[in-house]
Amino acid sequence: RLQADFDNAKRRAELEREQATARAKADVLKPLLGMADNFERARQSIKPQTPGEAAVHDAYQALAGQLEAFLKWQGLEPVGGEGEVFDPNLHEAVMREDRDDVPDGTVTGVFQKGYRLGELLVRPALVKVAYS
Repeated sequence: RLQADFDNAKRRAELEREQATARAKADVLKPLLGMADNFERARQSIKPQTPGEAAVHDAYQALAGQLEAFLKWQGLEPVGGEGEVFDPNLHEAVMREDRDDVPDGTVTGVFQKGYRLGELLVRPALVKVAYS
């Protein structure tokens, strides 16, 4: 009985240590998500017209790719894509949309990607949700 209690305490301490490590890692990576969002907004809104503009666009998109690869390497996974069923554990609804072509509660737009680190939600996705 004493050995079982010791093993349980040891497992619990290891789990708490892993969770604390994940939270600390998420706290360090979270500010980088804003930069990733800005790169994504720039990619969507800027349409280069000249070769010079295209060169600058390609250069900062290369940086965006490196940042995205780094975040993925650190274990961050995007959550909350369009077409998913709304889940309040992963999504934050910021808008509702009257739609008849999709079921109620379907995510119809993503304003900001959400991310998770393993089981830890780092940031919920900001989404638009259908209703009828």
